[in-house]
Amino acid sequence: MLYSLLKTYTGGMLVNVLVSLGIILMMATVSMPYLRSFRQNVELSETAREIVSDLRYAQQLTITEQVPHGVYFNDAIDSYYVFKLIIPTSTIKAVSLPANISFDTISGFTSNLVNFNSYGSVDQDGEIILSNTNNASSTITVKPSGYVQISN
Repeated sequence: MLYSLLKTYTGGMLVNVLVSLGIILMMATVSMPYLRSFRQNVELSETAREIVSDLRYAQQLTITEQVPHGVYFNDAIDSYYVFKLIIPTSTIKAVSLPANISFDTISGFTSNLVNFNSYGSVDQDGEIILSNTNNASSTITVKPSGYVQISN
C-alpha cells in the first residue's frame, strides 16, 4: 500500500514538473523576440548617452584648458573622435558605434565637426540622429550655447 501511494505521488509530481517546464518553455519562446527588440533599444539609448557624455567632455576640456576641442563624427564608418584642435591635433578618444547602431543623419555641423570655443559654446548648432536595426531612433541636439540634449 505504501509503495503504490509513493508510486502514484511520484508519478503525479513528475507530470506536474513536466507541465510546468512546458509552460515555461512556451513563455520563453513567445517572449524572446520582444526581449531582443528591447535590448537593441536599450543599447541605442546607451550609445546616445555616451555620445552626449563625450560631447560634454570635449566642452569641459575646452573650458578648463582654454584650448579648443572638438568631436568629429565619421558617418561612413559609424565612429567618432574626441580631439584637441591645436596643431598638431591629438586624438583623445576614438569610439566605434555598436554593430546594430548607425548614424542616420548628421546636420548643421560643417564637415561633421562639433567645435567648442573657450566659453563652452559651439561654432555651429546641429543634430545627430542615431538609428538601430529596429528602426528606432534617438536625436542628439547641440544648441549654440553648447547645451547638449537627447530626445527620442
